[in-house]
Amino acid sequence: MFSIHEEHTRWVSKGKAGQPVELGVPVAIAESEQQFILGWRCLWSEQDVEVTTELAEALKADWPEVGTVSFDKGFSSRANIEALREVVDKAVLPKRGKLSKADKEREGQAWFREARRAHAGVESAVNNLEQRGLDRVREKGKERFEQVVARGIVAANVHRIGVLVRWGERARVQHSEAVRRGLRRHRRAA
Repeated sequence: MFSIHEEHTRWVSKGKAGQPVELGVPVAIAESEQQFILGWRCLWSEQDVEVTTELAEALKADWPEVGTVSFDKGFSSRANIEALREVVDKAVLPKRGKLSKADKEREGQAWFREARRAHAGVESAVNNLEQRGLDRVREKGKERFEQVVARGIVAANVHRIGVLVRWGERARVQHSEAVRRGLRRHRRAA
């Protein structure tokens, strides 16, 4: 037990330099290509590798058009690689440790490498959630923790909508300025 008041608190070893362990509850998130968070799950007692197929199936049930999923190495197991082939068209699940010839071939395919590069964007989603209040959850109890996570995800998605609207507005203004400049040039030439 790591917390007397919050018994669900876990010792989370991420394997990252400078911060070898954290206390808390891991949260798995699913993010779209457009950087919207489509789903999430608190891992109260499960490990990443135990929920891989369930997460992909839930994502596919909610979003049938999903054709590719990408996971970190922490979700990897031979059984998960095989099971994900039944769920989605393309599963990006890099193997931990030394790669066999078959694994090198699978991970060397162009679509796999491209999806792995895009997967790095999930880290920005995690950082975005931390900025929306999930860095340190002060609420007590599992139910309240899940509510904070849900609110943080809604806030991150609303923020993403705002970013897209702002980009669209900026593009519209730039386009109309370019049109005006073009009309001025056209008038001068006439």
